[in-house]
Amino acid sequence: MSQRLEDSMVAFLEQSSKFLKPVFVGDTLKSIFEVAEVTEKSDGETAFVRLNIRQINQHDEVVAKGHHCYLLKNSTSEK
Repeated sequence: MSQRLEDSMVAFLEQSSKFLKPVFVGDTLKSIFEVAEVTEKSDGETAFVRLNIRQINQHDEVVAKGHHCYLLKNSTSEK
């Protein structure tokens, strides 16, 4: 997770995971985060952000997928 995302975080609201294939000792994994939804809240100060996440092994196989939902400070509201 980037420092910028951590600094903006108000709350970690939700997560889900589905494991699709086994992972073994010695495997190399990478995580891919894709912004799926951004909804600014009526206060103008925060936004709901949903990230879809995939974990990929060294054979380019998706071994797990899921999502995270965050409440973040809106960077446009910072002065």
